[in-house]
Amino acid sequence: MRLLRTAHYLLPVVLCAVIVGPLFAQGDEGALLRLKYEAGETLTYHVTINGLGSMQAAGQQQPLSIEGTFDNLMQVEQVSPEGNFTVSSTYENLDLTVKMSGQDMDVPINLPDIRFVIMPTGKILSMELLEAEQPAQGAASLQAMVASSLDLESLLKDIKCVPFPEAAVKPGEEWEGAVPLAAAAEGEEPRQMKMKLKYVGDEEHLGRPCARLESTHEMPFGGVGAEAGLFDIKGIETGETISWFDPELGRIIGDKGTSTVEINMGLPAALTGGQQQVTVFVEMVVDSQTELDMADDG
Repeated sequence: MRLLRTAHYLLPVVLCAVIVGPLFAQGDEGALLRLKYEAGETLTYHVTINGLGSMQAAGQQQPLSIEGTFDNLMQVEQVSPEGNFTVSSTYENLDLTVKMSGQDMDVPINLPDIRFVIMPTGKILSMELLEAEQPAQGAASLQAMVASSLDLESLLKDIKCVPFPEAAVKPGEEWEGAVPLAAAAEGEEPRQMKMKLKYVGDEEHLGRPCARLESTHEMPFGGVGAEAGLFDIKGIETGETISWFDPELGRIIGDKGTSTVEINMGLPAALTGGQQQVTVFVEMVVDSQTELDMADDG
């Protein structure tokens, strides 16, 4: 019973972490990777995820799984005179099944909406969490506490914030990049999502000629800002992804990848109903696949 009660409070946080994964002009000098959006357009990505793992708490371990689909909508609000894009990212049609020890779990999942400004090179200039309905008390309130850090970090993959090289790249060439994460707890060192990327070559995907990119990432989870005194979150996500970029549309049209998420969390007794803090360890391996709704792009 203690593990089930703990899972009820922690799973909204864990699931937000696991859910949430340019244009090239090919010539003799290689491919120049750039984003190209138009003001007023909306990109709809259909996402499928399947994850298996386990949760350990209070001396107990239970298998944990998640599967389902949802849509990630990226609306291009404006394009600045400098060519930077202001984009809002929202989620619709969440159809997710979460099971622990084979039993369905009634877990509230409320993915936060965000707005960000991104350069054509993929560099993010700013990011903000948009206001949403206040979650209910209990499990959902825990999710709200960490929405400004853990959730925001996990959504970085969804907004395709890949830092592209300034110069053109040729098939076989590799590069590295880093994306600053949301503010950590006071006194902690700044954190980054580190990536290594490779332009593999040209490949057809969804009937269109694309640039195939293969990448790895490592993303740490840290403190939760002002709420860090209530509970502590530490963890890391690592993963590999294959992405396809459309040379004419100037955007990703599909990707698939696998991520491993490991999270350690200390929950206070007030949240779990016990007499002392409960230490929880969650590990999940998640496969995901994303495809752009080509009807939106003609």
